[in-house]
Amino acid sequence: SAALGAQCGGAAPDIDFHRMIRDFRQQCPGAASLDPIDPTLPEGIAVCVRKRPIQQYEIVNRELDCVTARNPFAIVHERKFKVDGITKCLESHQFEFDRVFDEDASTDDVYTSIAQPLVPWAINRSGRATVFAYGQTGSGKTYTMTGIQRLLSAQVFDHVQSRSRGGDPPFDVTVSFFEIYGGRPYDLLNSRQRLETLEDARNEVQIAGLTERPVHSPEAMLQCIELGNSLRTTHATAINRDSSRSHAVCAVVLRAPGSEQIH
Repeated sequence: SAALGAQCGGAAPDIDFHRMIRDFRQQCPGAASLDPIDPTLPEGIAVCVRKRPIQQYEIVNRELDCVTARNPFAIVHERKFKVDGITKCLESHQFEFDRVFDEDASTDDVYTSIAQPLVPWAINRSGRATVFAYGQTGSGKTYTMTGIQRLLSAQVFDHVQSRSRGGDPPFDVTVSFFEIYGGRPYDLLNSRQRLETLEDARNEVQIAGLTERPVHSPEAMLQCIELGNSLRTTHATAINRDSSRSHAVCAVVLRAPGSEQIH
């Protein structure tokens, strides 16, 4: 009871609900293993959920940790009262995803399961792969994506150098990074230069004038990415004092040396 009281900010009203959620979790089957996704599956899209830890201000505000993550399920617990208006009960809603990461999962765990399999697939099959984060303010999107960018930088050059050692032609690697703020794109690698969005003859969206910086090492790639992240538009919110206020797109492109053709 003391531990539950501490989780409720020292207040008693929600202890019963905390106990119900705790009991639910104790009876839950164990999570399935977080195996790497298979990029060759015909669906082509994997939808994954990462649960962030409950934060101190939420504990102070006596908020419930009302999500249970048990891969591949995310279970949302809802506080209810029975028809007598007095008896408390818990209603749990279960949702299934391709992968579900609990609050103890690291960004390395997320990367290994989701992003790591995409790099050899994209390089060896001349494919395009996209990883994007969606969620409310303060849910950890930027935190997760900056970690993925750091790990990606090392893995891309590991594969590029491995191909070169095996006798395959080397690649030129470039990075571009822009944000969309107020409905307009801005180049994060060129002093936030305002850009134009155009559509080419194949009906594909192109960002005219976007800078592509050549990089020759994982350190150089990460330096570009960190520069772009540092120039993103941020504002303080009730949840995060440096909350990103824009959508950002970072692209890593491989080409044969001297060629404009994307690999």
